[in-house]
Amino acid sequence: MVTTGTNIRVTIDQDVSSKDSNEGDPVSASLAAPIVVDGSVVIPQGAKVSGKVTEAKSAGRFKGNAELAITLTSINVNGKRYAIQTSTFTDASKGRGKRTAEGAAIGAGAGALIGALAGHGKGAAIGAGAGGGAGVAGAALTGDRDVTIAAETKVDFRLSRNIEIQQK
Repeated sequence: MVTTGTNIRVTIDQDVSSKDSNEGDPVSASLAAPIVVDGSVVIPQGAKVSGKVTEAKSAGRFKGNAELAITLTSINVNGKRYAIQTSTFTDASKGRGKRTAEGAAIGAGAGALIGALAGHGKGAAIGAGAGGGAGVAGAALTGDRDVTIAAETKVDFRLSRNIEIQQK
């Protein structure tokens, strides 16, 4: 018997991303290290493991965090599939709200300076508006803030319910 709390380390087989995945999508992996109970290998390294995406939230365009969560649902041992319950692995990115505001402020300041040099007071107001817009666009278009678990990544889970493995 593999008991609750046992660490299960898997290698993810394919990229899983908050941008491209949906809740319920399948995740395939393989056991990265054997599971040993009382000195005997109960589940060999390389055993196929299945899981699912439990949350996938892409980053918002101007604010909001990207979030991605996966859990394991089954493992194949000696040709037999066993349902399992594990902890959830979650990853998240930071929102863009502050970065967008900073980009707008920097753009507005630069635009106001250029406008003031070119056309005095009225030019400064026009330059600030144009520069602010450019700053927002620049902040929104730079950086990839979605969360991805790349293929070949090792991820740790904890068993949350005992599983009884039939030995040959």
